Amino acid sequence: MLYGDIDQENLKKLYETCRKITANYKIVVSILDYSSITKEKLRCLQDYSMDVEILKTIYKREFSVWANRQEIRGSLEEL
Repeated sequence: MLYGDIDQENLKKLYETCRKITANYKIVVSILDYSSITKEKLRCLQDYSMDVEILKTIYKREFSVWANRQEIRGSLEEL
């Protein structure tokens, strides 16, 4: 794990260096249902200069083993 392998001081320097990078790229984060990613964790993206896009599920259709049927959440009409 990154946090256990790198000394805290070096990790801090790595984060500071990454925040200064000026490049033409975008970070895209997809947040799936029941994700452990919180708003608080995502706020750190404001400290970086690259483009950022956060995606959330608006429509999902999946087979439920427990219900033995497909379940649908959301609507494509929301697009």
